[in-house]
Amino acid sequence: MKTASLDLVNQFQSTGFSGPFRAVSEAQALALRAAYCTAAGIDLRNPGAPSQNLAAWHHHQRWAYDLATRPEILDRVEALLGPDLFLWAWFSWYKQPHTGKRIPWHQDAGYWPIEPKKNVTAWVALDHCTPDNGCLRVIPGSHRVSIGHHAVNDASSWFDKGADPAAVDESKAIDVVLRPGEFVLFNEGTLHGSNPNGSDLPRYAFSLRFTSPEVNLNGDKWNDDRVKIILVRGEDRYHLNDQWLGQAPAGPAVATG
Repeated sequence: MKTASLDLVNQFQSTGFSGPFRAVSEAQALALRAAYCTAAGIDLRNPGAPSQNLAAWHHHQRWAYDLATRPEILDRVEALLGPDLFLWAWFSWYKQPHTGKRIPWHQDAGYWPIEPKKNVTAWVALDHCTPDNGCLRVIPGSHRVSIGHHAVNDASSWFDKGADPAAVDESKAIDVVLRPGEFVLFNEGTLHGSNPNGSDLPRYAFSLRFTSPEVNLNGDKWNDDRVKIILVRGEDRYHLNDQWLGQAPAGPAVATG
């Protein structure tokens, strides 16, 4: 394994996340905002609330699929999960300016019925993500302990369930500041969340979920159709999720440089 990959793996195993890395140039990322806004139903010049679903764009939008499968992303995920990779989910984490909504501290494993709990998330920014507009926050090392998740009785919370506050040491949290086109990786146990966007600037970001074929996604336990697996590298020798298979959307590949 190359030294850069060893560094990535060591950091990921030690802290539960790694990065930032670059997926596309800043100019390319800013250009892709237009496609992002169209898909979300947002006016790029006057960004307000989205009018379209923010999930699973890689099933329907060729630009989204091509961006999700950039080698800059897949090479690093492969270093963590191995050569056989499923892309199984996309969600767009758009925050309009001056929104009071926050993401509570949580571990993704607390929501998902996948077995075993094995996942790498690539969290990608298409514009500047800073503390002012509610950037991603993580707690290094939190992936080592599974924390109970309970109902969140807070109208400002985007989620109705989050990690037990008594088990969260927020003093160890760090802000993940990203420039357009950068991304970070974290695993299913890493505590993460974000504060409200109190700025004039929207936050354009999305997450990609990757796992390997020995993981059973239990698609029948999800209450929506987001879970469609696309094999993006290697081969599937287990066929545990054949009924949830999807495919790359039609259309010519989109050149992003």
